[in-house]
Amino acid sequence: MRNTIRVVGIVLSIVLLFISVIIVGCGDETTTTTDMQTETSDTQAETSDTQAETSDTQAETTDGDVRLDFVAGSMGGSWWVAVEGMAEVIRRDTDYQVTVVPGGLNENPLLVGGGQAQVGFLHGFLASRALTGEKPYEGKAMGDSLRAIGLCYTGSKMQYWVSTDSGINSIEEIIKNKMPIGISVNKKDSMQDLITQEIFKAYGAELDDVEDWGGKVYYLSLSETSDAMKNRKIDMFVNVGPLPTGKIDELMSAIELKLLPLDPSIVEEIATNINSPIEVIEAGTYPFIKEDIRAIASPVLIGINGDLSDEIAYNITKAYIENRQTLIDGYKPMGTIKTVEGLTDTPIPLHPGAEKYYRDEGILK
Repeated sequence: MRNTIRVVGIVLSIVLLFISVIIVGCGDETTTTTDMQTETSDTQAETSDTQAETSDTQAETTDGDVRLDFVAGSMGGSWWVAVEGMAEVIRRDTDYQVTVVPGGLNENPLLVGGGQAQVGFLHGFLASRALTGEKPYEGKAMGDSLRAIGLCYTGSKMQYWVSTDSGINSIEEIIKNKMPIGISVNKKDSMQDLITQEIFKAYGAELDDVEDWGGKVYYLSLSETSDAMKNRKIDMFVNVGPLPTGKIDELMSAIELKLLPLDPSIVEEIATNINSPIEVIEAGTYPFIKEDIRAIASPVLIGINGDLSDEIAYNITKAYIENRQTLIDGYKPMGTIKTVEGLTDTPIPLHPGAEKYYRDEGILK
């Protein structure tokens, strides 16, 4: 009897030890995945050799499967919806295993260029700055590790909104009269912040001068900005994106807004300086917009890690182009580019695999 108990005890000990090993192993794997998605920007700015090694490890496994992380915006946002559509057509046409992961406007170029994600939606303005290491990516130039599949859509325009009862009619007036405004420019070093800094400089001032005039610069999300406008804590805010848009429509149901035009010569100067296109906010977009407004714009593109193989980039590009109408049906802004030739006009270089596809199909000569 005693021997039986001893044998049972030994067996139970072995089983418990086996279970504990499995649990620890699973825990380590989960932690590694989480850490990979939340690494700091310092880690994302590793050397190109390390980025290549990370990218290859995550994209191709030892059993030959291709696994890709496709970075979008916040979960449930408009980019998330569009990227889910992209991921689905890639899965279907290539058998690649594609996972959609959350990201952000400033973070996505570093995630893709650094290999923490292999593919992602990027704003052209930020992607071109990440390529060369310009603000806000000083010391983190992505170089050859950041490439493009093609443009996704245009129509993301810089907008300067004020309440109609604010007494503000132009940015030039704000600067000339040193008006003590409260202005929200999204988060620090966002595209909205950086381009607004350029606009103030073009008018002979600095954005920080607002605080010397008795005003304040706020770094708020669009949702926080909306609340601040409703509560009259700020007078003005900066937005970037297509118009009309739900967030602006929702705010306009609570307070009256108007859109400030910029001096056309200022728009031309800044667009040239930052290598961004100029687009038009058309008259009638909202009832109070009586004539076209020229605006600085930033196209959205599909970025890809430059260290991925030409074959992978080729197949992703093929899936994108051959399913473009389906993608447009699911996300209307993608229909703003009317020709496939227009998709190749990217602010950062195309991946060689993407370029090969466009040439094979006669899209690029």
